[in-house]
Amino acid sequence: MELYQLEYFAALCESRNYRKASERLMVTQPAVSIAIKKLEGELGGELVDRKKKSFTLTPMGKALQKRANLICNEIQYTHKEMSAILKRQQGIIQLALPCDVCPGLLEALMSEYVSKNPEVPLILSKKPHETIVDNLANQIIDIGVVGKDFVAPSWGSRDFKQVELYACFSPAHSFNQYEYITPRMLRDENLILSKDGNSLSNTVRKYLSYNNVQVNSPLYCEGDIPAADAVLLAQKGFGIAFIESELSNGHCRPLFPMLVLDLVITWRIGRTITPGIIELKKCLIDFILNLV
Repeated sequence: MELYQLEYFAALCESRNYRKASERLMVTQPAVSIAIKKLEGELGGELVDRKKKSFTLTPMGKALQKRANLICNEIQYTHKEMSAILKRQQGIIQLALPCDVCPGLLEALMSEYVSKNPEVPLILSKKPHETIVDNLANQIIDIGVVGKDFVAPSWGSRDFKQVELYACFSPAHSFNQYEYITPRMLRDENLILSKDGNSLSNTVRKYLSYNNVQVNSPLYCEGDIPAADAVLLAQKGFGIAFIESELSNGHCRPLFPMLVLDLVITWRIGRTITPGIIELKKCLIDFILNLV
């Protein structure tokens, strides 16, 4: 059994179609078919039920899918971890910002910090809150901006800013006639929130709970929801999204009392491989704080 065979099988399971899997893997369709048949030959049984018209895994296929996903994810994560170690050895600072809040921060860093400090090796990226926290925990990135409730007690952190969140809805929604939205008005609404509970979703839940509002029909989505996707779902009438005021498009209103998300700049406290990198991190953090 070779790693590429498991990668092909995992891609096939996710795509549920040989052609789509081959396009995703950027290989020919026969290459995917041969890899699956070799796996079946080595394991001594069929992985895909070819008697059925729709893509269906056999019991063995379902079991292998779980294993293949675990192995492929671990390999991918190992690559990221080794890459992070190499970047630390080279003195490269990696800063990650959340996808759904402070949209102007990345642009400000690119236009001001990078242009004024071209000698500082810096990699900027936008990631979901959960990914940033996981990357910090595993030292894949150096600095992250996340919700205050996500920070581990052993990490270093500094308060960054409070982000006001607006309620976003469809053009046909009755909320358009109001100047602001109260917690009670959300009682019978579908709320577009992350199922796993990222910083933004946790903030909304705590806000409603504090104001004694029990939501009857939340619309949960898997993983972090990019702000653009949340707005699109809201505009199409699937529910109420909560976004930063800078991203409002006219069909949004502030909440009363105000709904805010507390953001912090955080980092793992640990041994730094490259001398001088600590001072560069401090300078970068100070620069970000002075942007507010």
